[in-house]
This record gives sequence, C-alpha cells and structure tokens, in this order.
Amino acid sequence: APKLCPRPAARFTTSSVAPGCSSSGSVRTQGALTMTDALTDPDDGLQVLHVTDPHLASDPQSRLGGIDTRASWEAVLGAALAEGPVPDLVLLTGDIVHDGAAATYHRVCADLLAIGAPALLLPGNHDDNTVMAAAVPGHGPVAWAGHQRIGGWLIVALDSTVAGAPGGHLAEGELARLQGLLQDLPELPTLIMLHHQPVAVGSAWLDRIGAGNGDRLMALVDAHPQVRVVLWGHVHQAFDRRHGRARLLATPSTCIQFAPEQDRFGLDPKPPGWRRLTLHPDGRVDTRVERLARLPEGLDLGLGGYR
Repeated sequence: APKLCPRPAARFTTSSVAPGCSSSGSVRTQGALTMTDALTDPDDGLQVLHVTDPHLASDPQSRLGGIDTRASWEAVLGAALAEGPVPDLVLLTGDIVHDGAAATYHRVCADLLAIGAPALLLPGNHDDNTVMAAAVPGHGPVAWAGHQRIGGWLIVALDSTVAGAPGGHLAEGELARLQGLLQDLPELPTLIMLHHQPVAVGSAWLDRIGAGNGDRLMALVDAHPQVRVVLWGHVHQAFDRRHGRARLLATPSTCIQFAPEQDRFGLDPKPPGWRRLTLHPDGRVDTRVERLARLPEGLDLGLGGYR
C-alpha cells in the first residue's frame, strides 16, 4: 500500500471504466480510483481542497500577467495547508502546465504527493493532454482518473477539453460514463469536476469559451438528485450558485484573476485563491473561498489577453 505521508496508509485499487486517455499516448482508459481511507475525522465530513489554473511553466523566468506562477502556486499551497484543516482530498481542475513540459507535470505531481492526501487531476485547454497522460499516473495517490469513491462520496472527473480550442465540449463517452455512474450509485452524494464552466458566469468573452454542450451535463444533474456539487476552473474567479439540490462552484486561480461580469478580457486586482469544501456524508456541503493576503509581485493589470 502506498504511504501518503504524513497521513495513515491508504489502499488504492483501479478498474477499467470507459475509453479515455492512456499513458502510451493521447488515449487511455480512465480508471476508477477507490480509496479505503482513514479520514481526519469522518464525523466532520470529507475535507476537500480545490486549486485550479496554475499555468505553470518550465522556464523559471517565465511570467503570466507579470507574475511568477510557480511562486504563486507554492504560496497558495503553503497558505492553504498552514491556515485550514488538513485536506482528505485535493482536486486540480486543469490549465496545470502552460507550456506542455513533461517535467513540470512531474513536479506538480511531487508537490501534490507531498501534501499527503490523494489528489485527482484533469486537463484544461492550456494543457497538452498527450504529455499529461504520459506524465500523470492513471491510478495511485496522485492521478488522472475517471472517478473516485472516498468518504461516502462519489467524485467524477470529466474531460471537457477539445484539442487546439479554448472552449470545451463533453464527448458522448464522457456523458455516458457519468450517466452510468449516477445510475449505478444513486446512494452516493456526488461531486462532478471539469475544467470548463457548464453554465454562463456572466462574462460574455468567457461564456463563449465554456463547455459548449453544458446543457447536456446540467440535464443529468437535474435527473439525478444525488449530484450535490458541480465544480470547475477556467474562469479564474469565484462563482457560487444554487441549482436545485446542487451547488455550482468555480474557484479563483492560483495565479491571475479575471474580472467578473465583463464583455472583454480584463484582470481583477484580487490575490490568488483556493476553495475549501466540507462534504458531509448526508450530502450537505459547506464551502468557502480563501485568498492570499497580498497581490503577487509584478501583476500587470493592463494585460489585454494571453495564449
């Protein structure tokens, strides 16, 4: 059993689910990651740390919007671990590596492994899925896996990326996989994670590059009341809306923030952030966004866009 330092040992098993991505190339089998776990305190619920859109680069001199994204990523992880409950699970929802370097994916995996909690990753539109598939395991304590059962919850990771496009789309296989899991496990409260927003967030330029068929996902959410959270990245801002029994949530980036409710691209002078969630066994959800105390050094609020 792999040791998740400094926490108790945990046992992982994998099983084949549906065609997704393979470590030998751009297509592999999305594994089911099942954890027989010792939570920090099961009565307090599953403690989840959500981080997203770090946009890390292999060149230490590289900057995005004037900031060092590696320093910002490390500051976010350091503050999140120092100031709050120890996470039982870490979720990272894409735009992990900005320049497609395999070594940077390996370093991210090492960063997450050092936290001592299992971590589930998925790609964003800025990631190189082929490189990421080869660098990130399909199972284990840090994994790109299709779903995970932990703490009485089902966590489902959906790949919404479209090669070469900023916007997203959920393939028929991903929607069918989700539907099958929801039908097979109706007793488990469920969190769905993806990169692109499945609903409009109120910024015209961002809503043009969300999940193009997000309505298909929301129809499944409506049909399955055990879905309690839909969680995404991509928008570099906090978002929290109730949709029936579900919470629709987005989280600030660990680097630059996008100004909300804007027709055109613009940066928001807010510090990087992260989200904490407490997932209770009865399906209740508590969540809050936290941020660094200061803006990153060098932030260029005049940035007009990026690739």
